[in-house]
Parts: sequence; C-alpha cells; structure tokens
Amino acid sequence: MVRIDTNKCTGCGVCVKICPDGFEVKEKKAVLKNSDAECIDKAAAACPVGAIVSDSNLWWQTRQVIPARGGKRRGRGRGGGRKW
Repeated sequence: MVRIDTNKCTGCGVCVKICPDGFEVKEKKAVLKNSDAECIDKAAAACPVGAIVSDSNLWWQTRQVIPARGGKRRGRGRGGGRKW
C-alpha cells in the first residue's frame, strides 16, 4: 500500500522522474497512478520531504522485538566467547 501525504508534498516531481509509471503531478501535488509499479519504493525513498509512504518503508515500525535471555551476560571481552 502506498500513501502520499499531501500536506508534505511540494510537487517537486522527483517521484515522477524516478517512477513515471507510478506517479504524476496534478495541481502541484503528486498523485498515485499505479501502486503496482516496480519503481514505487525507489520514488518513496527519493522523496526529499518524505511525503510518499509505502508498506516496505514501514518495516521498522512492525518488526517484532525479541527479549534477551534472562538478562544474563554471557562471555567476556569483545569476542563474546564462552567463559570456561
């Protein structure tokens, strides 16, 4: 899923240059033409104001946090080797 934050969009056209199959500019704002275009993620990453948000850009918000093992420190030193 791709979303364009029209409050952030400046209509610069960078997204259209990178992904003409996916975007166009109308009334000085980016408009999504084809959300299935292969270049959508590249255009989203290149947006200078971060106005284009795609699911693949949100991976960091949905990743699972795995707790540490009982909080015990193992090994010693930088190598993390076992203490024998």
